[in-house]
Amino acid sequence: MTEPTDYPVLAGRQKQDRQWILSAVFWVYTLFCCLVAGSAVFYSALNGSVFSFAASCFLLFACIYAFSGYLVFVPIVYLSAQKMRKGELVEAERMLKTTTEFYRKLKFRLDWSYTSAVSNLAVIKLSTGQFAEAELIYGDLIKAISKDKRLAKSSLAAVYVNNLSFAHLRQMELNEAHEAAQKALEIWTALPVKESAGQAFPLVNLAEIDIAFGDYPAAREKLQKALDALAQQKLPAAIMKESYCSLELHIRLHMAIVALELGENEQAFKWLSALRESLLFFAGPSLADSNSGLFRPLGRPPAGYSFAAFTRLIELLLKQESAESTKMAGAILEVVYDAARDFPTHPHVKGLLAVFEHYLLSQGREDEIDDMRNWVRPVSMLLLEQGGVGV
Repeated sequence: MTEPTDYPVLAGRQKQDRQWILSAVFWVYTLFCCLVAGSAVFYSALNGSVFSFAASCFLLFACIYAFSGYLVFVPIVYLSAQKMRKGELVEAERMLKTTTEFYRKLKFRLDWSYTSAVSNLAVIKLSTGQFAEAELIYGDLIKAISKDKRLAKSSLAAVYVNNLSFAHLRQMELNEAHEAAQKALEIWTALPVKESAGQAFPLVNLAEIDIAFGDYPAAREKLQKALDALAQQKLPAAIMKESYCSLELHIRLHMAIVALELGENEQAFKWLSALRESLLFFAGPSLADSNSGLFRPLGRPPAGYSFAAFTRLIELLLKQESAESTKMAGAILEVVYDAARDFPTHPHVKGLLAVFEHYLLSQGREDEIDDMRNWVRPVSMLLLEQGGVGV
């Protein structure tokens, strides 16, 4: 079993952290320039001529018009990204939606910083199951950047097109999903080698489509290519650093599904053991590195868990009708259920609750079903921490 190392992800984190520092420095400099222009207006109003006052007002207006989006959205994008990393998606969505709607009403120039905020909002829409809304947002973003030939072939375009594919895929619009994923893969492939890790994202979408059509060998081949891509030492900075860890989690999930569908139980259990490590990485309280903080728990994957895929995995495990598979299914269910309680209206949660009810009935625990369906069931990570899904 191929296991990608964590080190490329950590390298990508450090690179993105440097970018945030540079953005913060430039943001402070921009704010300083606007304050200087404002001071000039105030000074000329008190001591200057009408001409100097008019010139100062024009300078201030020019600064505000040119940099208003940057001044407003750089901190908003940063704060929303931090909330997304912690799994506080409802708060992040409210922040982004309120700010972008208010900014549009002001009729200011919509620059790249506004686009970044809208892009983060679209990611949250994907995570919370608002797939149709995410599809519309990504359609608008792709249309906007397609006007620039350079941007239309950039990693940013590849991200938007791939996420559009993801939105189609979650709605089982497989033809549209395949077309968009293939286009995203073509963009990534045409980019420099240092960007090649980005190919993993459309490859996983294409693998999911293969799984939906029952072509498990083709799905496995694409998933392996995705793992190989993630093993690159350089990661594209256009993608949130936690998204690479999330993708690896879902590759392991789909690899386990493929192995179970092909009757390769031993291989499936190896992937489930790896999946356990990924789940702990996002939710486990015992993985924090007190010295570096690099392995701190992340809360939730930025684009959320694929509840539909986890539901299918649990169904396959329960069909095994072995004590080990059932124990594994229960442990995974607890973790995914804990994530799903934040999004009770997510369209794929209904299937998860149904399979959870089936699991509880099979264990003679009918008295727990009402609490589970009412989202008041206490959930503990102890099953994972104690190796409940290990082998």
